[in-house]
Formats: sequence, structure tokens, C-alpha cells
Amino acid sequence: MLFRSGAGIGSDDGSPIVSCLANGRPESAEALVRFGARLNLEGACGVGRLDVVKTYFNEDKKLKDESNRVQMEKGMMWACEFGHTSIVEFLLDAGFEADHQVEGMAGLHWAVIGARPETIHLLIDRGASLENVNQYGGNVLNATLWAVINCDPVHRWPGTADYPKIIEILLQAGARIMPGVIEWLAATNEIPEEKKGPIEKLLKKFGASS
Repeated sequence: MLFRSGAGIGSDDGSPIVSCLANGRPESAEALVRFGARLNLEGACGVGRLDVVKTYFNEDKKLKDESNRVQMEKGMMWACEFGHTSIVEFLLDAGFEADHQVEGMAGLHWAVIGARPETIHLLIDRGASLENVNQYGGNVLNATLWAVINCDPVHRWPGTADYPKIIEILLQAGARIMPGVIEWLAATNEIPEEKKGPIEKLLKKFGASS
């Protein structure tokens, strides 16, 4: 209503869009774009605008301006988290290292937290390590279990996300199960019982015994 009445967005440096992404509001970021908010490289990655992302690169997929490298790295983070697989593929083709960590986590950590199967498959196919340890000491499977606890139906990782499916993808790809995970799962009160059963079944199917 406000935008339709002519209200200004408040900045043309891309920060309103990035703020939406950082607060788990990709739909709000996309709405700002529709109402004329300026996209920088980071924001374009975060809302899946490959056409805009490409304008920051030469034909050989090199950045036109190296000062945009930080934006590119953060954009990769958002693209992984919010499942913009075409953006992730483009940046990988442009030389982005699959295991490079941004804000303490690699792209695969961000993709599993966001529960993005297509992006996860791409990153694994492109050599992303399942055992890359993030700044919190967790590998990719651990990051997924963390997301199960911390998902929120009104925030960035919705409660409807199919984390058992994500866990199965990782286990099929060879993810290592940390010792003690079954005991941890049984003891934690932070995962609803209806989610524990499918996760425990998967873990045991792939060899977890304790």
C-alpha cells in the first residue's frame, strides 16, 4: 500500500534488500525489487536475478570490478541459502571455490540449512566437501541437525522444510555420521517427537548405532 502510494524505499545502495535477506525475508526482498529498489551484486544473488548478476562480470566470467568480491561472496551465501541454483552454478563456473566459507560456513552448510535439495545436489556434484567444518565445529550433517532444532515457521528456515529428505541426500552422498548422534537425538527435547522418528530411522539405515 505504501509503495503503491509513492513511498520511497529509503536507499539506492541495495541495503534494504540485503536487510530483508539477513532477516529471513526473501519474499520481502523480492517485493522491494518489484517496487523499484536498486539491486547490487549481493542482492541480485539473493533474489535470484541472474540477469543482473551477469552484468557484474566480463564475458570470461571474471568480475569487472574486484571491489565487488565481498558482495559476490555474500551473494553466494544467500543464493545457497535461498535456493537460487542458477546463481550458484554461475558463480562456481566463474571460479568460486565450492568449499569457501562466508561468515563461517560454506555454501553446502547454507544450502542444507535452507533445505534446498537442487542446490545441495549441484554443490555435491561440483565437489563440495560433506566434511567441511564450519566455524561452530559442525560438518554439513551437523548443520542440518542444527537447522531441525532452529527452524521457525515464520522465519528464514520454515518449519515445513523437509529436513529428513536433506539428511537422506547427505547420507546417500557419503556424509559421515558422528558417534553418539542417536543418543543425542533421544536426549534432546528441542526436536519434536514426530521429527525424531524419521531422522533416527535414516541415521540407523546408514549405519548409526550409538
